[in-house]
Amino acid sequence: MDGPVRTRACVLFGALANPTRLEIVELLFEGERSVGEVAAAVGIGQSGA
Repeated sequence: MDGPVRTRACVLFGALANPTRLEIVELLFEGERSVGEVAAAVGIGQSGA
């Protein structure tokens, strides 16, 4: 893995280290959802989803 790819991977994995963001990704792996559905499922407002 070269430097730029490694840097991008670190940014991606850093973002997924947040439990709410990881929960959102898990929900989206199950299928398409609207922003309202995602927000309700993880207990946040739509502006945070």
